[in-house]
Amino acid sequence: MIKKHLLYTLGFLIICFSNLSVAAVSGQGGGQFHEGYFGIIEINNNGEAEFVVTDRVPLIEGQFYGWVIKISPGFVKVKWKEVFELPEAPQSWGAEETSGDLVISGDRKVSVTEEEVFVEDGYIANYWNVVAGDPPGDYIMRVYVNDHLVETFRFKLTNN
Repeated sequence: MIKKHLLYTLGFLIICFSNLSVAAVSGQGGGQFHEGYFGIIEINNNGEAEFVVTDRVPLIEGQFYGWVIKISPGFVKVKWKEVFELPEAPQSWGAEETSGDLVISGDRKVSVTEEEVFVEDGYIANYWNVVAGDPPGDYIMRVYVNDHLVETFRFKLTNN
């Protein structure tokens, strides 16, 4: 596992709305709404990266995948936490494992990442990329914003 933080501008994000999720987030200004998406990054015919909503991640080294959450107006800075559950322990969680950026469970199947970030163009995001030794199977990412569970993304890392 290698974690990558990529922030894409609004013009850079292409989001399919077929898997739209809406939930309430309490905090600044009372209840706030967000839209959350899980997907992969693909390169289009023009050589530009696109975010494509899907629940299937190709088991191909270097394939980026992750989530994007649109935050309601009024939020300038938020604290997010991602609880990432794998079907079995990976060979490695990457450099972040030793840098202290991740908290890894005793069975090595769950990582927890927490960050406080500025909301850029109304979005927050987090991405990972597939590396050798990542196990195929069913994955779960739970994303909390300002200590409230706002999304549970379920996806499959697959050869098909």
